[in-house]
Amino acid sequence: LKQRKNQSIREFAQEVAELGRRAGKSESELIARFICGVASKEVYRELRLREPTTLVKARQLAENVAELETG
Repeated sequence: LKQRKNQSIREFAQEVAELGRRAGKSESELIARFICGVASKEVYRELRLREPTTLVKARQLAENVAELETG
């Protein structure tokens, strides 16, 4: 699952959560899918470094990094 070109981080996180929960995935599996699917390499790096413990925290961190990235 990959973040689409015009899809916001929030929308992508919601998609990961919905599809993952329907498939019975754990929180850690949802986080891993989210991290591996984000479009920005900088966001990906930060998420891997900080190891968020929930999908909500991962989304918040990703949004913060993306905001800094776009200035």
